[in-house]
Amino acid sequence: MAGEIIPVYAGQQPPESWDACIFIGGSAPGPSSTASWQPEIIELLRQRWASDRRLVLFVQDLSSGARGSLASELISWYDRAFDIADVVMFWWPDDADPRLVSTSLAAWNDNQRTVHGTPSHAPQSRYLHEYADGHAISTASTLDEMVS
Repeated sequence: MAGEIIPVYAGQQPPESWDACIFIGGSAPGPSSTASWQPEIIELLRQRWASDRRLVLFVQDLSSGARGSLASELISWYDRAFDIADVVMFWWPDDADPRLVSTSLAAWNDNQRTVHGTPSHAPQSRYLHEYADGHAISTASTLDEMVS
């Protein structure tokens, strides 16, 4: 029996129960990108989820119904999703703002449950890996590595 994977976008209510959950965050695609990377990582997680249990994916992108949400509601959603996530994954596309990467690394250096990733050729790659090495944080250079 295949397990169930439920993406829950920012502002959406999660299901009543689940067996594991992952927060998927990071930078939105920049002006040089054509598509979001989040559908790809969700698909990779679907392909690799070998359990017959329920996995919830908290996705930082706003759901279409949450576009008019109050900032306080979204902040509460993000706080709760971060707090309960078993794993927190941040992906930084090659055109991500390096300042955003730096800020997030400093804020999310929970080495027990966080994985930071960026393409190895990206400008922020050296900084990310150097910071991660000094703080025992897991890193990845592809989306495929992130979900392995």
